[in-house]
Amino acid sequence: GSQRQIEPQQPSIGEHPPNFHQPGDMALDEVLKLEPLSAFRGDESRSNPLLATRPSKGGLNWVAVPQKCSFFYRIESGNQLQAIKARADEYDLMFSFEISAAVVTLAASDDGRLVCLACADGSLRCMDAMDGQFSERWNLPNAHSHFAADPNESAAGSSRDFAASAAGPVRSLQFRPGSYELLMVDAAKQTMTVLQANSSNPPKPDVIDSASKITCAAWAPEPNSDSLLAVGRADGLVDVFTYKAKAQPLLTKKNRLNLPDDADEDPWVCTHLEWLRNDVLGVGYCSVLPPDDEE
Repeated sequence: GSQRQIEPQQPSIGEHPPNFHQPGDMALDEVLKLEPLSAFRGDESRSNPLLATRPSKGGLNWVAVPQKCSFFYRIESGNQLQAIKARADEYDLMFSFEISAAVVTLAASDDGRLVCLACADGSLRCMDAMDGQFSERWNLPNAHSHFAADPNESAAGSSRDFAASAAGPVRSLQFRPGSYELLMVDAAKQTMTVLQANSSNPPKPDVIDSASKITCAAWAPEPNSDSLLAVGRADGLVDVFTYKAKAQPLLTKKNRLNLPDDADEDPWVCTHLEWLRNDVLGVGYCSVLPPDDEE
């Protein structure tokens, strides 16, 4: 049967203008100082549910945490989508669904109702998580350029122009906070698109930018009518925009972050972006060395 259109709640949040600074050389684990709960360390009888969050050659990201929920989603064995309830000393499998293709990365809406999966067959799939089970809402084939028989292997080729996409072509897949708008960046195509994931049919991707050699992007965490969007580029620059849905233009530039201080000779690429809060942005760079004469 047909599925109804669902609407997210839009919290009212005051303006928090960002204050951008160039970060020092402090390691991220020193900044965050995170310690996992005992349930996430694993033991002989159960696996660590966060084990597959490590960066890999294929860019695997197998955990998504809805902001407003006390559970999270993960991928087990490459293609099983699971809903996990975590407690201080244990975690429970609530329900699961077998995906017909290996999953590269996933994203969950704030309320946990929608989960979108980018798969290694080039498809983008949206799952509805309601009534204690998963059901496929839509399946969009050929949505991105990650095609790989083995998701642990890179599917991006060897071009040095954008750091060989060592993290996989789908660098960014994220719901806009407080919304069902889904952002996707395909680093191999260097394009950024937004889709209305709550559509009952496969949505048409709205290409926001295909001319700026985009490699990654990230929404600021606090939902607002004018969202902050950071966009990384193949030349190493990071632009920060305000995004207003259904407006023209969609993006209005607010700020630009400079390259690292030592990026004066070899080209740099911005490979990853992560907001720690609305005024603190973590940026990952890769220095692209020229090829050796023997290559």
